[in-house]
Amino acid sequence: MITTLLRQPRRLNLLCCLLAALWLALLASVLTYDVDDFKQLRRGAVDLIEQGNPYANRELLVETSKPGQSDDGNEQGFKYTPVFAYLFRPFGMVSHALGQRIWFGVNLLALAGLIAACLQLAPAQLARRYWGVLALLVALAPPTRLSLQLGQTSIVMALLLVAAYLFWNTRSALSGIFLALATIVKLYPGLMGVYALVRGPRRVAWWAVAAGLLLLAIFLPFYGIDHYRIFASTVITSSNHPYGAEFNLSFHGFWTRLLVANPYSRPLFDAPLLARALTIVCSGGLLALCADAVRRVDDERKRLPEYCLWLCAMLLLSPINGSYNSVLLLLPGLVLLRYVEQTRDRSIRAWLVLGSALAVWPAGWTDGMPLLYNGLHIGLGVLLLTPGIYGIVIYCGVLYAVIRRPWPAAPAA
Repeated sequence: MITTLLRQPRRLNLLCCLLAALWLALLASVLTYDVDDFKQLRRGAVDLIEQGNPYANRELLVETSKPGQSDDGNEQGFKYTPVFAYLFRPFGMVSHALGQRIWFGVNLLALAGLIAACLQLAPAQLARRYWGVLALLVALAPPTRLSLQLGQTSIVMALLLVAAYLFWNTRSALSGIFLALATIVKLYPGLMGVYALVRGPRRVAWWAVAAGLLLLAIFLPFYGIDHYRIFASTVITSSNHPYGAEFNLSFHGFWTRLLVANPYSRPLFDAPLLARALTIVCSGGLLALCADAVRRVDDERKRLPEYCLWLCAMLLLSPINGSYNSVLLLLPGLVLLRYVEQTRDRSIRAWLVLGSALAVWPAGWTDGMPLLYNGLHIGLGVLLLTPGIYGIVIYCGVLYAVIRRPWPAAPAA
């Protein structure tokens, strides 16, 4: 039966789309207030409407918590930019339940747009032939499930960053606007602005800056400058972030879990300075790798793998990179699949399979298994606690290897 379906991709795609729809409907039916990050987003909108300050509850949280204590899961901890709070204000005007479902719908549309944009940029033959299978796999992937179930912003941000490259060389203004919108949700996509300055076209970065300044100018007369000062003091410089939590797939999170006393694991020993030094070394090495990739690009077809390398580096360099952000790896994955189709490179194919399996490994996978949970939250066991970070590192290494290698001649038009 499976062989028959493979020979009839249309039926298989429709079947997989039906299964994906049923899965997404199931997720929509089990949305709860307890397992929900949307309440943090809405909290900022509600506080903006009621108290004129999206960080009102955040300031209270920082004042009453101890240094190093996180606000993970606390609805008071709005931690996004002021502009995002202004744009999200309409959600504060409706009930939590209604807003949660509207935001779920927005994420579904963004997910469909993300898959379509990735297939447009990286037209891997296997993915295009079995697009329904791809859609089902993406829907079932733990990062996607977490993004939808928690009401995170990761899918929307992934779509903005992919759409930015879709118009990178043709409509720089539109590309810059997408990049600016991604950066006002979380600050770390600003690294892609640095990429635009290094690689070009630089006008993408200038358009992103212009779009960001325009948004500031639009809202400044209504809300003033105080919200930005509060954002800097209570969010950016605050130590009350869950850096050591399992969901954090970044260099900073990795070394914090292993070498710093934290509420989520028992480290080898408490050495904050060593953890910071190793974070800086890893981050510097990765940035050097990205810079070297820019120098080695000798074929226009390598520009997309280069962009994907910077995207993966962006995730690792951010102090907090939730495992749900791994939805962004869909584009690098399809780019590498396309390369394997063209070159039949077995080593790249093997690393792609391994990296993809690790990258989508669910956070908190040891929950419900006391023996594993206890063993992997202590000392060297922490090294096996978050396989997702190794998947992103593998993607970085494979993308860099692909950029360095000579590519086969492009087929004639």
